[in-house]
Amino acid sequence: MGDEDNNEPECDGGETCRCFKPAADYPNHPWVFSRAGLDKMITYRIMLDLRGPDNFSMYTFNDHSAYGAIEVVQNMMLDFDEASGKWQQQWAVIEALAWLLSGDFLSLMVM
Repeated sequence: MGDEDNNEPECDGGETCRCFKPAADYPNHPWVFSRAGLDKMITYRIMLDLRGPDNFSMYTFNDHSAYGAIEVVQNMMLDFDEASGKWQQQWAVIEALAWLLSGDFLSLMVM
C-alpha cells in the first residue's frame, strides 16, 4: 500500500489515527500488533539506546553500538526461549523483533 493510497492524516498518537485502537475496529488494516508486542518493542528500543555511547556523548570505539545491538538481539532470543510453552509471550517477542527489523533500529549491526 503506497502513500498515494493513504488519505489518512499522519499519526498523532491515537487521537484521530488508528494507533492504540482495537484491531477489531479495523479488520482490513494490514498492520496489527498486540499491546504486549508494542511493550516489548519499546523495551528493546530502550535497551538499544542504552547501549549506544553516542547517546551519552561518549566515544569508546567504533563497534560499541554494533556489539550492543547484537547483545539486544541475543537477549531477545533468550526471552523467546525462556517463554517456552507460553506462546503469547513468545509471540510478543516475535512481534517486537519484526518491528525492529522492519525499521532501521538494528542497522547498527551492519555498519
